[in-house]
Formats: sequence, structure tokens, C-alpha cells
Amino acid sequence: WEVYSYTKYFARINFFPEIRSSRPFYNVFAETFHIIGFGAGLLMAIFTFTLFAGKISPQTIFAVSLSSFFSSLYLGGCVAGYMGIPWSMLTVHKVADVGVWLAICLFVKALHHEGLISKTILGVYAAACSIAVFIILVGRTGDQIQLGTTIPFGLTLVVLSVPMLKLGRETLTKEISHFRSLQFLSLGSFVLAAFNEMFAVTGLIVSSPMLPFGFMGAVFFLILSVNEKINETYRERDYLRSNLEKEVDAQTREIKQKTAQLETAMLELKSTQAELVQSAKLASLGTLAAGIAHEINNSLNYVNGAMQPLEKLIERSVSSQDKEKVSKLMSVMKDGLNLTLGIIKSLRNYTGLNQAKLNDVNLQGVINSVLTILRNRMRDRIKVTCDMPGNLQVFGNVVGLNQVFMNLISNAIDAMPEGGELNIRGVTNDNGQAHLIVQDSGKGIPPEILDRVFEPFFTTKDVGKGTGLGLHIVKQEIDRHHGQIKVESRVDEGTTFHIYLPSVEARQAA
Repeated sequence: WEVYSYTKYFARINFFPEIRSSRPFYNVFAETFHIIGFGAGLLMAIFTFTLFAGKISPQTIFAVSLSSFFSSLYLGGCVAGYMGIPWSMLTVHKVADVGVWLAICLFVKALHHEGLISKTILGVYAAACSIAVFIILVGRTGDQIQLGTTIPFGLTLVVLSVPMLKLGRETLTKEISHFRSLQFLSLGSFVLAAFNEMFAVTGLIVSSPMLPFGFMGAVFFLILSVNEKINETYRERDYLRSNLEKEVDAQTREIKQKTAQLETAMLELKSTQAELVQSAKLASLGTLAAGIAHEINNSLNYVNGAMQPLEKLIERSVSSQDKEKVSKLMSVMKDGLNLTLGIIKSLRNYTGLNQAKLNDVNLQGVINSVLTILRNRMRDRIKVTCDMPGNLQVFGNVVGLNQVFMNLISNAIDAMPEGGELNIRGVTNDNGQAHLIVQDSGKGIPPEILDRVFEPFFTTKDVGKGTGLGLHIVKQEIDRHHGQIKVESRVDEGTTFHIYLPSVEARQAA
């Protein structure tokens, strides 16, 4: 090579320039590993670019591959003469030094993508490397080129030492992942080699150049860390795949549980709505019945009070021949008045006026009150048979029980539009319960909907003819009275409701 002066640059170092009569052994050592590093760098650049394609981000692939390539360029430039490259010393110096700083800058960029270097530090370091590369490219002497090479040297050691110390502390204080350990080895390889190079060049120590090991170790362990990160991602993917069925089952169970909770909430909402409707209905009915009963009762009191004086007055005023006719007419009027009084009494009993508390309720009286109110709907087309013992009593609310039998008997009447038979009977069973039976010969209930008849708002009647709350109210009242209700039905044969209520005798015995 044609020798260019480096005396201005190295004048600060006492032992430069140094002239030796023979080539020292460590130069052979360094040159051998520079050549090996040159080949290894090219291979790692190719492998990184091909093996990691599509597995990691393109930015990381390019940073690692180009860092390996430029480090190979630097190592090849250091032994260009041995490799038969016909370049001048100045040209080789430029190529090698540009390669080293581009390689290190791209290595720092790869560390940034791995989360070890911040964006700000990367920007500052890239600016320093850009200045150095510019000075190297425009330099005309070895001193100028070496000046450019020196600019980012100290900053490089600081930039790479900080994340290495951070990883070292994490390694000592807590368990870190395997790929983080490989990153620590990558940084450590380069930093130790760089310090060795700086101390050897400045004459502080006598050592062989270790940058080939530093470059190759840094890139090699960085590639291993990236590969380990990929493997960890694949392991997580395989774990998710193997446990996907379990995860799906768990999610399905959770969805079913939430669906069941939602259905329960909907049923509770429907039940609450039904109770509100029932309360409003009972309140309106009670108010209406109270007003009607009061007004009619007042009118009947006037009539009843005037009947006896009127009868005496008429008997004195008519002839003996007409007295028999008057007597018959007055008897008919009394019968009509008594019938009206009976209806008012039944209405008062049905609405529970003066009977809002829980008491011993005579079931025969309840049935008779309901039948009296519904007599006009049945007329002569429905034959009613009522076999209810006069001493059969239960402890309960007469208003609620009136609602039970009003709804059951009303439904039975609706089920027999062309007429039929209604049979109501009551007995005391072996368990001391009052067993009440309401049986009709109507059209019956289809078996597919028999289990739904007690649901709120479920009805088989036409729109506008039923709310779907009647049997739901019946079921609620029976539950309040600590009883049970069952239904049997056959299409076109009729329906039978069985009601079981604790009798007064059974309650007293308990």
C-alpha cells in the first residue's frame, strides 16, 4: 500500500508511530479472524434476511441483516490486502470505517425495535454517525478519516452500555426471559470488544483486536434472541391452539350462565309486571265494587224499609177479592229484593270488603259468591254441580281465594261456548289438606302448551279477549297460601284443576 501520513492524528499518543522489523504474531491472529468474520457476517446477513422473512417486522429484518453486512464490509476492509483487493490504503480505510459506523448504527436501530433503546437516543446516535460518515467520505488524508471515525466512539460505548447494565440488573434481581438473556450477551460481546479496541489503540493495554468477535457475537446473539422471541410466540400460539377447546367451553359455559341469569331476570320482570297488573286490577275492582255496593245497598234499604208499610197500606186499600193478587205481587217483589240483596252480599264477599286480613275462610261461601256473580254468564247453557262441604275451611285471604275461583270458573265458562257441565267439589284428603276440584267439559288444552298455562301473559284466546294473567294470578295466590295446583286436560274432553290447600284442622293440629 502507498503510505499516507497519520502523524498529525496520532501525535497525541506517545508510542505512535512505532516501527517494527517483523510482523508480530497477534497480527496474524487478528487477520485470520477478520477473514473468518468477513465470511460469517455475509452468511448471517443472508440467513437473517431469508429465515426471518414474514416472521418479524421488516424493519427489524433489514436492521439486523444490513448491520451484519456492513460489519462484514468493515472486517473485509481490514484485510483487503490479504484478500487481493486492489484498493489504495486510503480507499480501504474509508470503506472500512464507513462500514463500521453503519453497522453499529443499524445494530442500535435493531435494539430500538427490540425495546432496549429509546427513539430519542436512537435519533441522537444516528445524527452522530451521519456526521462521522460524512467526514470519512470527504476526508483526503488518513488523519481526516480517523478524525471522523473518532467522533461517535465514546457515544457508542455510552449508548450500548446503558441497556446492557439495565439487562444485567434485571438478570440479578429477577427472572427474565431467555431472549432477554441473549440480548444481554449480544450487547456484552460488542461493548467488551469495543473497550478492548479503544484501550489497545490508545496503548493502555497490549491486546489483540477483538472487534471481529465483538461484531460477530453481537449480531449472532441478537439473531438468537430474535429467534427465541419467535419461538416463544409460536409456543404461545401452540398453547392457545391446544387449549382452544377448553377456552371455548369456558366461554360457552359463561355465556350459558349469563343467558340463564337473563332468562331468570326476564321471568322476574314478567312476574313483577303481572303483580302490578293484578294489584291495579284488584284496586280498581275494589273501588268500583265498593261504590256500586254502597249505592245499591242504600237504594235497597229504602225499598226494603218501604215494603212492609206499603204492603199494609195496600191491604187496607184494596177489596178482599184483590188481596190475594196483592199478596202474590208483594211476594214476587220480596223475592226480587232478596235476590238483589244476595248479589250485593256476594259482591261484597268477592271484593273482600271488611275482610282484608287472613282469617278462616269457608270455601262453600267463596264458591257460592263467585257462582252468584257469574250466574248471568252461565244462564241455562251450563249445568253447574257444586259439592262443597259446609265445614271445609282454610286459613287465608278471602280476596285472593275469590280471585282463584273467579279465574278458574271464568276460564271454564269460556271453554264451553256451546254449553256443557261444570263440576266443583271439595274433600279433605289423608294429609289433612283441602282438595278442591274444578272440572269442565270444554274444548281442553293441547298437550304441547299444557306446561305453559301458568306463565304470565301466555294466552290462547284471541287478541283483546285475554291478558294471559288469569292462571298466573291463580298460581301466585295458591303459592301464597302454601298450597299446590295441578292441571289435567284432554282436547275436546275437558280440563280439570286440582287445588290443595292446608285446611284449618291441619293447621290447628300442627
